[in-house]
Amino acid sequence: MKILFLGDIHGKTEFLSQIEEEFDLLVVTGDLTLHGDEKEIMRILESLKFFSHEFYSVSGNMDLKSCEPLLESFNLSLHGKGIYYQNQIGFFGCGGSSPTPFHTPNEYSEEEIFSFLKKGYQQIQEADVKIMVCHTPPQGTHCDRLPNGAHVGSQKVRQFIETYQPDFCLTGHIHESIGFEEIGKSLVLNPGDFQSGRYGILDTDKKDYLFY
Repeated sequence: MKILFLGDIHGKTEFLSQIEEEFDLLVVTGDLTLHGDEKEIMRILESLKFFSHEFYSVSGNMDLKSCEPLLESFNLSLHGKGIYYQNQIGFFGCGGSSPTPFHTPNEYSEEEIFSFLKKGYQQIQEADVKIMVCHTPPQGTHCDRLPNGAHVGSQKVRQFIETYQPDFCLTGHIHESIGFEEIGKSLVLNPGDFQSGRYGILDTDKKDYLFY
């Protein structure tokens, strides 16, 4: 199965028309908007729906709290939830982010993040392939590093991955930290920000990926 994954859209969907790679499912890792209201969220969702009939998503820290319920109303949300895809692949996740110095609209405590992830994981734990979708990357990786070298990911996201070992973790949040990290058997992937045209393709069968 090939998954197109992208995040940190921040309202800019024009790069969708430039994607030529084939894929089976779209996964969005959060920050659909930049403090966008319900009308703006709907505009983004309509663009994504036109591009890909099937997709799942979580919100990001720059989305308003109203984003997640809206995603849920269309059965798109993975926040604190697990969904089986084609009876063998299990998706689960957590939106928002751990606390930031900027007090962005959609933040959760570290404990809340762990709880959301565990709740979703428990709903798909029998899946052959488990894919975690979390806007905030795990701390201390190639996926959470600022240009100054500081690691600003979530301790609890890392703890969750170390404990439950999902096959893949698709993340974002830190635009500059394009990269991958292996935590035990888990492969963590951050493709960078889609507002700059960046995205990734994950082949779950081959356990391979490409960043664009």
